[in-house]
Amino acid sequence: MIAEAVRALAGLVYVLFIPGYIATWALYPKKDQVDVIERIALSFGLSLALSVLPMIALNYAGLAVNAVNVFLVILLVILVSSIITLLRLRFLGS
Repeated sequence: MIAEAVRALAGLVYVLFIPGYIATWALYPKKDQVDVIERIALSFGLSLALSVLPMIALNYAGLAVNAVNVFLVILLVILVSSIITLLRLRFLGS
């Protein structure tokens, strides 16, 4: 019972927060560009877009939308956003 709740909470954070949070750092790499509350709010909105749109593309590509594919596609989104963030931070020097 508790394990299912922890798993559901971790899944919600993985899908609805982390992709957008990393994407906000890719869009606004400096700390003074966006306030913490704004960054969190943007994280939820961007996560919805970055989680749903690849799933639609996955469906149109003819691949099954199952738990493994969803995990891998969101992981790919997170990795790409992380790479963009690291490159922007390196070139901006912050």
